[in-house]
Amino acid sequence: MVKFRATADCDTSDDELDGIVDQAPLKVDWLRICDISEVGICSLPGCISADQRRSLRGDVDSIRSLGVQDVFVLCTSAELRRFRVRNLLWEYDSAGVEVHHWPLEADGEPDFERCVEIVADLIRCVHAGRRTLLHCLGGLGRSCLVGALLLLTHHDGLAPAAAIDTLRELRGPGAVQTVRQYNFITEYRQRLQSASPATV
Repeated sequence: MVKFRATADCDTSDDELDGIVDQAPLKVDWLRICDISEVGICSLPGCISADQRRSLRGDVDSIRSLGVQDVFVLCTSAELRRFRVRNLLWEYDSAGVEVHHWPLEADGEPDFERCVEIVADLIRCVHAGRRTLLHCLGGLGRSCLVGALLLLTHHDGLAPAAAIDTLRELRGPGAVQTVRQYNFITEYRQRLQSASPATV
């Protein structure tokens, strides 16, 4: 996990907004882990792109109003700068939300050891009864990958295809975006079993 230092070195995206801002509430879908635990999945709060213009502070306030205590950010620092939310982690910290920054690259083969660490960190939050949110850029690729791995880890009898179907029912047919992500989920348990104890 990338260590986060709670300092703001620049203005937030709200200070850069010009034009119409999307006032619709940030869409958060809740993935049921067990009878009493669930993890939220959403797109990047405050994102400013050709397709959308959201308020960072408004989205963080909305997340806090949902009672979120921990947030897992899978975007890289370069993505946060590109989509003009470079102070997102600082905004979370200022709102009293615990930040778990686990950057994963959007393209290419997912990092197995890092994914194992992310899932273990998520499980610690779930078992502690912490209300937890997970997001990448669109909330479809990396977030749904990690969500599926969390389901597979928590439910020994769940088939990988069923985990993927659960995420697609929750987030839509675009969830788990690439063949590499699909194959990674399918092969995850086998790789866990063959990994050294130091890895898992």
